[in-house]
Amino acid sequence: MTRDFDFAKLVQKYQNKTAIVDNGRAYNYGELADKVAAVYKAHQFNAPYVVLIAQSNLTFISQFLAIHKAGCVPVVVNQREAPQLATLLSAIDWQWLDDCAVSKKSLLLAQTCYF
Repeated sequence: MTRDFDFAKLVQKYQNKTAIVDNGRAYNYGELADKVAAVYKAHQFNAPYVVLIAQSNLTFISQFLAIHKAGCVPVVVNQREAPQLATLLSAIDWQWLDDCAVSKKSLLLAQTCYF
């Protein structure tokens, strides 16, 4: 990710163009921006690094972009890496994106949530 990335400019330029197709439905940049705004409003970003589980869907892309919008660094992991996160990320201040586990102190809880 570079500091030159500006999602708002992409939305302004391509408002009605298709941004993503998920489950056979096309979402334009304006709709994606609305999803990103909803994720942004629904979460409290307290750490500079925010962890989320990789997926290939609209939810994941919205979450990733909301983290970026908050000025945080998205840390994308897979399900297999989740149990090791406390060790892997011990040197940095991080939090889970998911509402059910918003801090590294809740790692055990995070492992039981459905991502």
